Parts: sequence; C-alpha cells; structure tokens
Amino acid sequence: MSMGRERGARSDINVTPLIDVVLVLLIIFLVTMPLQLRVTPLLIPPPPPADAAAPTEPPIQIHVAADLAVTVTHAGKERTVPAVGLAAALREALASAQAPTVFVGFDDPVRWGDTVAIMDTVRGLAADPEHNGITVALATRPPAP
Repeated sequence: MSMGRERGARSDINVTPLIDVVLVLLIIFLVTMPLQLRVTPLLIPPPPPADAAAPTEPPIQIHVAADLAVTVTHAGKERTVPAVGLAAALREALASAQAPTVFVGFDDPVRWGDTVAIMDTVRGLAADPEHNGITVALATRPPAP
C-alpha cells in the first residue's frame, strides 16, 4: 500500500471491473444452462386392448453376450454367431418370418460402441424394403435386487 510519497505510474492492477464482468458472465451461464439441456421423450406404446388377438408369430430374439457372441432365436431354433455374422443370421431368420418383431438384448459388460453398432445393423435390416414391417425393440430386464 502506498502513502502517496511515490510519484509516477502505479504498477498495481484494479481487478474490481474484472471481477464484475466474471460475476455477470457466471450469472448468464447459470441462467442459460437449463435452456441448453435437451430432453428426449421416450414413447412407450400402450398395452393392447383386452379383446386384441395375440400375435401368431413368435418374435425373433437377439442376445449379445459379453464376448460379443450373438445368439439369434426364432421359431425354436437357436443360432450363435460372432457379432460380424449378425446380419447374415438375421436375414436367414427374417426370410421365414412374416412382419416379425425383433427384440435385442445385451449383457451388462457390452461396451456402448458395440451396442450402437449392433442396433444399427438390426435397424439397417429393418429399413431394407425387402423386410418391410419389422419392429425393432430393445429387450430390457428389471434391475437385480
């Protein structure tokens, strides 16, 4: 602190305006943060009416194990293939099905990138005009107690 004896330029910086600007920016970011968060709604179909007919065809079930071994189950037949062979195994199951539903389930240790790649493969086959009318769903299970 100077008592005024020194003449000339002072070398200490006035930080009050800097702190004011930082606090105003902090308030602006805090106010706009909730606006930047996006929420994706999850639409769950309603249960079928009580008088609706039960589906006549069993769904195709795909289960992906931790080692990326894929098990395709349809009409009582079960086939285990590596993840790269999923498309061929699913095409074979879809050839004998009429407007099927495909349930895809994953073990917990499967990495997110592998999960997305497998779901993209299944959805890609569902989008193929040759396999029109396929419903793809993610099979879930209740959490362990």
